[in-house]
Amino acid sequence: MIGTSLTLAFASGAMLGLLFYGGLWITVRALTMTEHPVAVTLGSFLLRLSVVVAGFLIISGGRWQNALACLAGFAMGRIAVSRFVTTCT
Repeated sequence: MIGTSLTLAFASGAMLGLLFYGGLWITVRALTMTEHPVAVTLGSFLLRLSVVVAGFLIISGGRWQNALACLAGFAMGRIAVSRFVTTCT
């Protein structure tokens, strides 16, 4: 049961990482096309941060083991996005 919980926390963290860093990549690419780059940057950051913090709180469920697994997944999501971005550019 605990292994399943940690696996789900890791996978959820990876999805949050993909969302956060993928959203960052999309935001940076969109900055050249906007008239208000500061508003876009700040709005994107606040939205991405809110989703990730809420996700971490829900996924952890008050257990540090789940929070750690989620953090590890989040880091893997970052690595995946950075590899995708370097192959696309």
